[in-house]
Amino acid sequence: MKKYLYEGKNYEDALSHALEDQNTQEENLIITIKEEKNTLLKNVIDFFLDYDIKSDETISQEERTKRIDTRKSDFKTTSDTLIDKLKERLHK
Repeated sequence: MKKYLYEGKNYEDALSHALEDQNTQEENLIITIKEEKNTLLKNVIDFFLDYDIKSDETISQEERTKRIDTRKSDFKTTSDTLIDKLKERLHK
């Protein structure tokens, strides 16, 4: 996706210029901006998540993958239980 930089006296002027130039709707532009921020955040989180395993050079890549998969599975089980409890509390 191409990125553009628009300047204006304020945010509204820049947004207006961008919308005119791109012939798009404000919602689409905002969604695109949010998606780019979410992707960056996801990349940062992915880098640091399980960093202790990823950076351990004493274990093989296969063992790293196995340990990370185990953590993901454990986390999913725990989070599913938590989400079920939250749903239960919301419906009472």
